[in-house]
Amino acid sequence: MELTRFDVRFHTNSKNELTPLSLKVIISILKDRRYYKTPHRSSGKSRKRSESTMNSPHPNRTLRISQASALALGLTTGRFFRDAAPACINLLQNFDGGCRASCAYCGLSRTRRSAETKTFIRVRWPEVNEVHLYRLLEENHGRIERICLATVIHPHALEELLRQIDWLAKLNLPISALVSSLQLNRSAARSIYERGARILGIGMDAASPTVMAKARGGKLGKWEVHWRAVEEALNVFGSGCVNVHLVVGLGETDAQLLDTATKLFDLGAGCFLFSFFPEPGTLMANSPRPSLRRWRRLQLTTYLLRQRLIESFGISFDEEGMLLGLNIDEETLLKTVSSGRPFETHGCPGKNVALACTRPFGSYRPGEPFRDYPFPPTNEDIAAITAQLDLPSMKRQ
Repeated sequence: MELTRFDVRFHTNSKNELTPLSLKVIISILKDRRYYKTPHRSSGKSRKRSESTMNSPHPNRTLRISQASALALGLTTGRFFRDAAPACINLLQNFDGGCRASCAYCGLSRTRRSAETKTFIRVRWPEVNEVHLYRLLEENHGRIERICLATVIHPHALEELLRQIDWLAKLNLPISALVSSLQLNRSAARSIYERGARILGIGMDAASPTVMAKARGGKLGKWEVHWRAVEEALNVFGSGCVNVHLVVGLGETDAQLLDTATKLFDLGAGCFLFSFFPEPGTLMANSPRPSLRRWRRLQLTTYLLRQRLIESFGISFDEEGMLLGLNIDEETLLKTVSSGRPFETHGCPGKNVALACTRPFGSYRPGEPFRDYPFPPTNEDIAAITAQLDLPSMKRQ
């Protein structure tokens, strides 16, 4: 509590001591609650003012924006390889001190060396003022298909997310919110939905309980926390509107990853795969990336499971839990590969396009083979993918 300003004349005696009368006045003031500020009991007039400002971007606050999104909005200069400009603007919360989590693989981890904190999922995320960002989004409205806003682990992350969705929703563009399982219960999911987000992403990342505990640790390392969040999100957003991120290459086996993906599909959730890329300065900076062969096979098999073109019992594994073969007819297999769909980026749709969130170069460097294609692969791309898959070795069981 904080005393308001008041003017009272106190009487003192010859020794400059307060008289009994003055002491009584002080005591009466301290007992009278009218002299205290009570910020949670503001008048209706001031409450209306605060509610109106919630629907506007804050002039003194910033968000981070992915390098590709910044380029698409003209915040930076450059050009996109093969014209792979994203239709989704990817935004990330920005707090003093950054993310409070200590995930071993993440560029945002608070354990990352201070000199190596300029990237996340391998790309730079420059800061942008909220008011300036809003103007850019208005100016480029016709070319934007979706906005995705990601939270970090912070005590005020959910509160800020709701405030940020409030003003982003004024743009009348589809909004996705990517949140941590720790921030998600049914009440939080309902608030996010009511503010205007219609797709919810959850960063589970690890595909097994053991890997979760090792790579994420603390409360984030508890396997059941993430599954509870998925169920709560589905109760509010519904089937097909909740997507879970899994990172390939954190130490899981193929069997574990595909089992987790199958459970997500059975619940009605989506599963977006990311290829692990070691970030300098993190605890997993020296860990190997998944091979391109393994990555392509998991992309293909996950797609087949999602489309119900194969059942989990039709997948065989070796003794170490790595993918060995698929029980599927050759015509269906070749048709699926030649479509190129399994190898495109797993992302949210736009208002007019099937895939808005393409995240170009999120898990590979320019000049390397595409890990995720941010556009439909060409015939030349399909030929390269087919060679990378090494299809003849995927024995039909």
